[in-house]
Amino acid sequence: MTTSVTSSVSVLRCGIVGHGKIAELFARILEDLPQALAVAVCGRDLARAKPFADLHQMDAYDDVGVMVESADIDVVIVATPHPTHADVAVAAMQSGTHVLVEKPMATTVAECDRMLTAASEAAVTLGVVSQRRFYTPVRRVKQASRLARSAGRPW
Repeated sequence: MTTSVTSSVSVLRCGIVGHGKIAELFARILEDLPQALAVAVCGRDLARAKPFADLHQMDAYDDVGVMVESADIDVVIVATPHPTHADVAVAAMQSGTHVLVEKPMATTVAECDRMLTAASEAAVTLGVVSQRRFYTPVRRVKQASRLARSAGRPW
């Protein structure tokens, strides 16, 4: 599936689901990565996805499975409203592609479990964006949690 730029570098073909503010951020990031190429965008309303696609020189789709197959996608980036994350991610994984989903992973534990099951069954990777994991306050909370657990407190 990957496209070779040179004999030693492979480029991941990415499809973005969603065409809002976060999708715009992902599109701009992908434009700056030599290892990735945004080739398609998918939205529920093709007429609204098309301007985004035109702006970023991508193809537009209104069905995740069709996008994955038609555009030969390696990775689907889910940048949709939170309540839709699970359905979109599962559809992409069932189409055989890896998925990177914007946080939160989903809105319920059951949806998260469904996503994890889909990734396992399709033998694909499911990733969740956590861009604040290196912020000092987040690192302090993580360290405090580890210390509490090592002291026998479940906090």
